[in-house]
Amino acid sequence: NNKLYPYHRSNLSFLISRNAINTVVSNQLFDMYNYTYFETLFLNRPLIHNSKLYKDVGYYYNDFEIIDASKLLIKAIKTFDIDTDNNINKEFLNKFSTDNKDNQDKIKNIILEEAKNEN
Repeated sequence: NNKLYPYHRSNLSFLISRNAINTVVSNQLFDMYNYTYFETLFLNRPLIHNSKLYKDVGYYYNDFEIIDASKLLIKAIKTFDIDTDNNINKEFLNKFSTDNKDNQDKIKNIILEEAKNEN
């Protein structure tokens, strides 16, 4: 309806749980590990973004091409599939999870290496 509703700074899960928002459109410059992106994917909502780290998930647009982002928002509204996207999102998020065995081994090796260096 061509309306914009500004909100106070709020927790993303709070806004989504109250159906205040269901899609995140973001434009970032430096924060490659933006937690809003992780949360949006974890909550299985459409993410329109320009982060190369997240290029394989959500709806990626290059650099600062805001017109492309607006087209992707329309595409997300028409094509987002909660089941398919949920599987893709879970697979992507697993790369960063502390439950991921590879990540646990990396952390363990860092701790062991540091302990060895202290002696």
